[in-house]
Amino acid sequence: MRTNYELCRKILIAIADADIHTDVSNYNICQEEHPDIIGWHIGKLIAEGYVTAIDARSKDGQFDYICVELTPSGERFLNSIENNNRWTKAKQYLQDNALEISFRAIEIAVKRFC
Repeated sequence: MRTNYELCRKILIAIADADIHTDVSNYNICQEEHPDIIGWHIGKLIAEGYVTAIDARSKDGQFDYICVELTPSGERFLNSIENNNRWTKAKQYLQDNALEISFRAIEIAVKRFC
């Protein structure tokens, strides 16, 4: 599977916008996508240090995260990409310059438009 950066952005926004009393999991955010796809992307966001979560998978479930929260790094990243105009410009910049899209490339590109 390839990383869907649009979905990662949606996940980060959903986590940030969640009620403080809500236990955020891959089953209750971005419900238009399958929970396993959300879980896989949460795993990517964990690996990048943008979110923390409890890995609650069982032997028969591949992706199951509960208590998903933004890290300080995740908050900074989200603050830089949350604005739709800045997000669109950063994506266009990466595409126009034939740069490989990665979380780090997005961080660098979006700084050009802050």
